[in-house]
Amino acid sequence: MTHEVPGRAARGRWPWSRPKPLASDLASGIGLLVVEAVVFGWMMFGYGMEGWAAQGAREEMDESTLAGIAFMEHFLIGLFVLFGIAVLARARWTAILHLLTAGAVAALLVSAQHDKDALGTVEGARNFVAQLRRVSDSTVAYAELPGGQHAFDLFHSPRFEAVVDGVEAFAAWVLAAPKRTSGSPR
Repeated sequence: MTHEVPGRAARGRWPWSRPKPLASDLASGIGLLVVEAVVFGWMMFGYGMEGWAAQGAREEMDESTLAGIAFMEHFLIGLFVLFGIAVLARARWTAILHLLTAGAVAALLVSAQHDKDALGTVEGARNFVAQLRRVSDSTVAYAELPGGQHAFDLFHSPRFEAVVDGVEAFAAWVLAAPKRTSGSPR
């Protein structure tokens, strides 16, 4: 005959074997949130002071802004790693706080990158148009959309409708113009 030996019930010894107690979960989550906020705020303050100290030197200001963006990207990765650890440790509220913090940092990252679009800056477009007008005999049309972003026309919007109307009007004007010969003035 086999008899079970009386004793303690088996408890998991790994952090993920049982949910973390609520008080401990909230304390660690709020503690980490405060530390993250202090580190993030201090670093962003430092990058802001570097930009301010540049006193209008555009290159130094851009360098500081790009360094701040790089820090935010790394900080965001760190938040997701901590989120994963909290999920493994079954610390539900800590994981939720990290996810919310990551969302806030991602929103700040998107807004910080708003004017750092290397694909096409306003100055670059203006320079291109000026150079094209110097070398071209044809009319060069240029229009700026204040606050416009790349791919703003991906979704339907009033701005996109205005662009479509403008393109249609320009195409109608071009098609209505009399045909030019190679010897006619431009």
